[in-house]
Amino acid sequence: MSRIAFVTRIVAKPGKREELRALNESVCAQSRKEPGTLVYVMSQASETADEFWYFDVYADKAAFDTHCASDAYKHMLAKLGPLVAEVKATPLSPFAAVNFE
Repeated sequence: MSRIAFVTRIVAKPGKREELRALNESVCAQSRKEPGTLVYVMSQASETADEFWYFDVYADKAAFDTHCASDAYKHMLAKLGPLVAEVKATPLSPFAAVNFE
């Protein structure tokens, strides 16, 4: 597999959870239109409401670069600063999967 992926943990600042969630939803909606973005899942932790987890998989580096160059991604980056207390992104190299080749 030449796919690349990331798992990202973002913690919202106090009182910014809903604003961050709305921003996430708008970026996710736009990312659906990117053919090389294979998986783009944004989740809210069940036990810690201000904690968000993202899991995204791209067909290859070019697809990831296309995603990062998108207006939606640039918009998200510009808005994140005042909304987040913590961000940690971990790059991954997928080697096996169910329901995607």
